Amino acid sequence: HAALQATEIDIGNQASDHLALGALTITSNGSVEIHEDGSSTDPDTLLVGSNSAASLRIVSDGSIMLADGATITGVDLIDLDADGTGIYMHDGSQLTVEQGAVHLTATGTTAAQIELSHITAGPSARIEIVASGSILDATADEAANIDAPTGSLLLRSLTGGIGSVADDLGIDVQNLAFDAGAAEFGIVNVSDLAGGLRIDAASRAGAGANITAHGPLTIAADISLGASSTFTAGNSSLAGDNLTIENGAAVVLNAAAAGALVFNAGDDIAFRDGG
Repeated sequence: HAALQATEIDIGNQASDHLALGALTITSNGSVEIHEDGSSTDPDTLLVGSNSAASLRIVSDGSIMLADGATITGVDLIDLDADGTGIYMHDGSQLTVEQGAVHLTATGTTAAQIELSHITAGPSARIEIVASGSILDATADEAANIDAPTGSLLLRSLTGGIGSVADDLGIDVQNLAFDAGAAEFGIVNVSDLAGGLRIDAASRAGAGANITAHGPLTIAADISLGASSTFTAGNSSLAGDNLTIENGAAVVLNAAAAGALVFNAGDDIAFRDGG
């Protein structure tokens, strides 16, 4: 177990460096940059305990794992980049960024996936999660995997899906964009758990999408779909649970087999001029 504590940490980033740390705990009030290339017997990076830094970037030639109960707290940035089989947040682990951004990237192998526990982000945060394979919920509870009520979220899977039919990703964000273009596996299952949701950038789901909002659902950008899909606004006792397709936005279903495009809303379904 390596415990690193310093004002700033920069290790493993030179061409001649070789770093294998085993279990790792980081404490810093400055910037942290770590590149772990591991060893043949321990190629992965395992974070345990309470970790903190103003900004944190970890690159691992293996996978990156957060143990059950492990936390990472950053002020400006948390950036995890795994070249192995993926990023695995065990149930009970948490990432928190007070402001700024969270980047999770696992594209080193064709099936590298990301399993999410809980990510919390402060005002106007930007969260980007990119995997070669699927992006999945690793929790047993129904709390939000991503909790950033005024933030923006990009979910991108190059060959897999986002969430699953049995266990969708739970989010609380203001803006969402998704990209899962694989024709067979690129299905998107996402549920907004509070407030409302706005799809604000071009999105696609090669195997269809099921997007559910707790309140109003606004589609403000083009969405391309390769199979039957459903978009649902909330159905509460309050007014305003509308599904709105904004001016200039188009939802296009181009399915190889017969399919359906379904819009549901607790109140109104509105197509703005040109939508």
